[in-house]
Amino acid sequence: IWLRHFHYDIFEPFGIDETTGVDTTERNANRVLFETNLAGEISALYWPMEPTLPPAKFERQSKTISLATSALQAYGGEFLLSGATIKTYVKNNQLFVFVPGQPEYALSPLGKDRFQFSAVTGYFVQFDMNSENKVKALVFQQPNGNFKAEKKQ
Repeated sequence: IWLRHFHYDIFEPFGIDETTGVDTTERNANRVLFETNLAGEISALYWPMEPTLPPAKFERQSKTISLATSALQAYGGEFLLSGATIKTYVKNNQLFVFVPGQPEYALSPLGKDRFQFSAVTGYFVQFDMNSENKVKALVFQQPNGNFKAEKKQ
């Protein structure tokens, strides 16, 4: 199924005949609505599958990866952010971040030095690496901005 833009975050599905390449869709097709989170990423789509029911909601799931405990330990350390000491550490084979005055947050690896907060959507940590592939800083990527914390020496 192909989607054609209709209005803002709303799209309408259409089909193409594989032999002729002609749009074969009847107009008035069920439209699809995309929902974004506070980080501006698509977080869900709504599709009316049955006319007598509310649209079905399909929530986007991030693709996390597995990292060995030894790989996670490379991200551990203390970082300075506006005079506060931020800590990252491994506990029970999972990376955590602790900001004073807040609970500890579990992080799930997404890929190249990037993690998402497991319990909070739209919040990420990106680790900045030096030329020796050692952590030099971390950047909190949040809906209200990016905040860089330099690693303590």
